[in-house]
Amino acid sequence: MTYFKGSSADVPATNFPVPDLINRRRVLNFTTGVDQTCYFSGFLDTTYGGAGLTVSVFSSAAAGGDVVWQVAFERLNAAITSDNFAASQTATVTLGAINTRVAANLIFTNVQIAGLLAGEEYRIYLMREGTNASDTLGVSASLASVVVRET
Repeated sequence: MTYFKGSSADVPATNFPVPDLINRRRVLNFTTGVDQTCYFSGFLDTTYGGAGLTVSVFSSAAAGGDVVWQVAFERLNAAITSDNFAASQTATVTLGAINTRVAANLIFTNVQIAGLLAGEEYRIYLMREGTNASDTLGVSASLASVVVRET
């Protein structure tokens, strides 16, 4: 299992979430109505058995509504000068109770994680699809953490 805090994300030059504090906890705020992206880098567990991975995106908001998250994996075994992400998965999660963390769980097969092998380095692309019609959350979504574990 790999645990990423929202504050450990890498961000692109444009359309990135904004760092914030909620009760002295660092989060990333993804603005409503905008597609914003961040990246997390890690190493796949050396005991990974090839059964696929589940990515849990933990977020909250100051109001209720649906938020759409998109995640894709990149296997870092080739040139790092350009992106080479596998096909993405999306999940819509309802944030109901105000400021209560909810997990969006995205399940990936081994093919969908670009054939990652045990112990290899990877990157995750995480985007709030704020322009998606299914994203009805009218306020920022606060990303607390991302957990990657074998399915």
